[in-house]
Amino acid sequence: AELIRAYVEQKGHFITPDSRVHEKTAADLLGLSSKRLRALRSGLLGPTFIKMSGTVWYRLNDIAGYVERSRNETVESILMGK
Repeated sequence: AELIRAYVEQKGHFITPDSRVHEKTAADLLGLSSKRLRALRSGLLGPTFIKMSGTVWYRLNDIAGYVERSRNETVESILMGK
């Protein structure tokens, strides 16, 4: 999560004091469009989110956890160092 935080700060995106980022920033971090992230959220498949006053937020730790859980490695990729 610290590497993600450094990347977000470097890009100039807003981070709340409790490490939340806006939906658009989360989509950028995940390499998705905001539309695709909303679709994942509606199907309860994306990272955990918080909705306050109609605004969707994602905690950096939740984004990092989602990325880690979404990793797909094959035996070949591990053996080849990819």
